Amino acid sequence: MKQANPTSRLPLLLYGLPGLPLAMLVGPIYAFLPNYLTETVGLSAVGVGLALSATRIWDVVSDPIGGVVSDRFGSRAGWMIAGLPLSLIGVFFLFVEACLLSVTSAALASIALFAGWTLTKLNHDAWGAELTRDYDGRTRYASAREGAGLLGFLIVVVWLGAADAQGPAALSSAFVALGWTLLLALPLCFGLSLFILPSGERERSPARWADIKALWQDRALRKLAIAFLLNGIAAALPATLFLDFVEYRLGRGDWAGPLLIVYFLCGVLAIPGWMALSRRFDKVLAWRLSMGWATVFFIIVPFLRAGDEIYFAIICVLTGISLGADLALPAAIQADIVDTRRAATGRQQTGLLFALLGMLTKLAYAFGILAYPVLAFAGFRTGGNVGGDAESLMVLGLLYGAIPCAAKCGAIWVMRDFPITRRQLSEAQATL
Repeated sequence: MKQANPTSRLPLLLYGLPGLPLAMLVGPIYAFLPNYLTETVGLSAVGVGLALSATRIWDVVSDPIGGVVSDRFGSRAGWMIAGLPLSLIGVFFLFVEACLLSVTSAALASIALFAGWTLTKLNHDAWGAELTRDYDGRTRYASAREGAGLLGFLIVVVWLGAADAQGPAALSSAFVALGWTLLLALPLCFGLSLFILPSGERERSPARWADIKALWQDRALRKLAIAFLLNGIAAALPATLFLDFVEYRLGRGDWAGPLLIVYFLCGVLAIPGWMALSRRFDKVLAWRLSMGWATVFFIIVPFLRAGDEIYFAIICVLTGISLGADLALPAAIQADIVDTRRAATGRQQTGLLFALLGMLTKLAYAFGILAYPVLAFAGFRTGGNVGGDAESLMVLGLLYGAIPCAAKCGAIWVMRDFPITRRQLSEAQATL
């Protein structure tokens, strides 16, 4: 297998580079697109909600399909290239020419965008696992990819957030400009990365559909999947409720944008520290420490009230530090499971295993959306005199802060006694 040097900065930079436009692509879909299509383009809110919900359901289903197919046929580079045109079609119609959309065409454009994004992102993640077998090198590649992704998401939050504050016309112009930027940046970044880096092509021992049934029997994979889902829920609930918590619990909706910027910026800046910690000790231990670090400070959040925005800002800084580890280290651990499973089964399952992580991420965020029915049942309403409803605000605080902390504690507990160590991985790789 042809591999890249995991200690050289250029391969890390080139591999991570496509993560920047990929994050800039998907970030607006979750954060800004629904409001943009309804308030600025003028589409039906119900229709947009149904269209995007159907798209997300398909997105979850498509992950294991894409994983098995990409392991069985073609190359990582070929699937990334095949996914790009679909994503670009979606970008063109959703961002650049959104004024031409109906609800039906918006749904079709969303399906094209997510189908292309899944193919591209899934194989980009799997490619990083196949570029090197080095235990620490995989952490470096995953960190480069996720660091670039955090930076891309940060750019989108600042760009579209500033435009949104200026009104519908400015937001429309920003979406068009972002669309043209992505239409240029996606082919350019992937072209540079794929042209210069080695293919990392694997031996032909692809996963089969029957292999999906056997995944749960793998102890390491089972532990990682459960912990990853719990930690995903711990991330999804605050992500879903952030704006509501800042506006209605703290009474400082005007702080939301700066706080998001601080949080993601801290995540980017802290990645080298978590990489160093995982090299010094162990990537599983580093991930558990990062989750514990975030929990220690985030447990304070349910007790915050109006006027405590300074304390919340400090918490955003401290918990943002753990964000990079949450994104990079599980993917690096999954890359190690790829080799141990291949040694045990004789099959190449990189795409399938990374599809599992993608599917769990989407399921976690679907769980986060369930917070709104719970809040509605508790009497929470946006606008009006919701700030005086102490009971609903208490429920908001518990959903935003307490449940995520409990979920992270569960993930930390699940990952104890993880069966793959640096030595055990080397022994498994020696049999390949």
